[in-house]
Amino acid sequence: ARIRVADVVGTRHLGEAATLDGDPVAARTYYIQALSAASKIGHRPELALTHLRLAELLLDVPVDADRAEVLEHLDVAIPELRDMHMQPSLERAHPMM
Repeated sequence: ARIRVADVVGTRHLGEAATLDGDPVAARTYYIQALSAASKIGHRPELALTHLRLAELLLDVPVDADRAEVLEHLDVAIPELRDMHMQPSLERAHPMM
């Protein structure tokens, strides 16, 4: 089946909804699915945003994660956010380093 950008965005939003619903395990699962789909279609904005959201989730509600995993996500997100001039998201990412 063909992956569409809308599918990737929708999956990331499901992760955000699960976060708001207090289900970090489901949120992490959705974010990982979104990362996989975004990487398959090479959609840089969604990859960067999803890495950022996953880092935020792991910092807010540790789900079998350590600081190294958070930094791995930020190491991917920050250069991409900078390259694409996604300043508001970049400003959210920098304090987490």
